[in-house]
Amino acid sequence: MSQKIYTAITFAPVQGFIEKSRKLRDLYGSSLLLSFLAEVICRGAKQKNHRLVSPALVNNAKGTPNQIIVRGQYSDVPTLFTKTWKMIVDTCQTAIEQEYLPNESYCWHRAWQAWGNYTWEFFSATGETINDARKNVSEHKRQRDWTGINWQGESSSLSGVDGVAWPGMDRMNPNQNYDHEINQFWQKLAQALPDSIIDIGDENETGQGEKLSIPELIKRLILLDHVKNQINQKIHNLIINQPPSIQKPPSFKELNRRENKEWTGWFMGDGDKMGEYLTEIGDNGEQLYQFSRRLIEWGKALEKELDALKITEVDHRIVYAGGDDFFGILSARENTESFKPQYCLPLLYQLHDRLWVEKLSNSLKNEFNLQRDLTPSVGFVWAAPSVPQRDVLQHCRETEKLAKNNGRDRLAIRILFNSGNHLDWHCPWWFLKDLLESYRDRDGQKIGHIFIMM
Repeated sequence: MSQKIYTAITFAPVQGFIEKSRKLRDLYGSSLLLSFLAEVICRGAKQKNHRLVSPALVNNAKGTPNQIIVRGQYSDVPTLFTKTWKMIVDTCQTAIEQEYLPNESYCWHRAWQAWGNYTWEFFSATGETINDARKNVSEHKRQRDWTGINWQGESSSLSGVDGVAWPGMDRMNPNQNYDHEINQFWQKLAQALPDSIIDIGDENETGQGEKLSIPELIKRLILLDHVKNQINQKIHNLIINQPPSIQKPPSFKELNRRENKEWTGWFMGDGDKMGEYLTEIGDNGEQLYQFSRRLIEWGKALEKELDALKITEVDHRIVYAGGDDFFGILSARENTESFKPQYCLPLLYQLHDRLWVEKLSNSLKNEFNLQRDLTPSVGFVWAAPSVPQRDVLQHCRETEKLAKNNGRDRLAIRILFNSGNHLDWHCPWWFLKDLLESYRDRDGQKIGHIFIMM
């Protein structure tokens, strides 16, 4: 009788790749790329007739988990992963050189090649059980061979392979100044690319526009129809049956936070100690499959479920929802005169109470006989209109960590002012419920002022 073999697969740096996002477009592009790469691995496993244990569903462009368990010995997966990433990098480089700015003199191939070869570390290991495979891949990660990208040793953000992308980056001399050439290139690229995906800044302020590194530029380019369609066509050469595809993203017109001077709410959260739940499930491959399936289905349905809450003053957008990991934005609906934080808090509480506890945690606990509730920690940033998106995203990550570092299963709130100063407050979810109920007015419908703003 043949022994069962499981393969555990992961890649890095996932968190670092996401955290370097400057804008919502970058954040979405990061999530999309990570999900696409994970999905390629999963589809490749199915093509080799391996049983996919986790994740269960691989067609959700906003959140395929990056840790993958396959029943069988999936030995050729690093080659498939590397070929896919290099194909994405080459497609983006070729699009600039041949489609958008074909008249430039390019001397930057070595830099693009370096990012194609060294962006990711890939880890896979086998075991006779699922937990053995997980332990072995964790041991593999501890023995990782670190590779630096910037071999020039320069400290400037404009030099080295990890510096600003521009056509002459392979010939840079540390004793020369290339600011004018770099500014000119980014002005031309911003004008050549559709949808204004690069901010050129004020025309009267030379050099004030965006200047991105190669991976940051890739995150923007893959959202363009021309580049996206080319990638979707080329993936057919790597995965013949049911290849994945990069889906058309939502519109990324900037929020009119500065024009109408409205504050906005940003929330980021995920489940607490998810690894302990996976340990409780143990080596039961079928239960792990169903558990993973339920998480991803919950993430896919999150935006529609928020619609059903019908918080009349609040418009929302889910940027990503990868199972228990989610991030969204709350802003004023049309005809809402003044957007206030008290409009957001009922939605966040209902997200926890109705959508998380009732529809996810309780059902998972009963179905899989788990010993404790699945709890979420959420960070909510109430941001002033002139705070740059990059700063708001960083504050979201910090506020989510604040919730986790102060006991988990709670909401942390940060009021972020235009000056960059902020005020923090956090509480368990049950306290938020009591707080909201204590501020209801006589008709029982509206929430009174919880915070005194400005």
